[in-house]
Amino acid sequence: MVATESVESSRELVEKLFGRLRHRDADAFVELFAPDGVFEIPFVVPGIPARLDGRDAIREHLAQRWSGLSGSARHPSVA
Repeated sequence: MVATESVESSRELVEKLFGRLRHRDADAFVELFAPDGVFEIPFVVPGIPARLDGRDAIREHLAQRWSGLSGSARHPSVA
């Protein structure tokens, strides 16, 4: 039996990432990354790293950032 993989377009992947950001679930967000994926933050805020290397670093950073937040956040729609 031949395994088949679903190939997503870049747009579909970005739409999934934005969808998961809304829920502030670091585990769900990072599962879309390769184990050695890189998350770069283009507009750096002092005290925030500009680059996170690997799922574990991304998960840890997001979980820490989101732990003190309440309410809902707005993220732009992918047009």
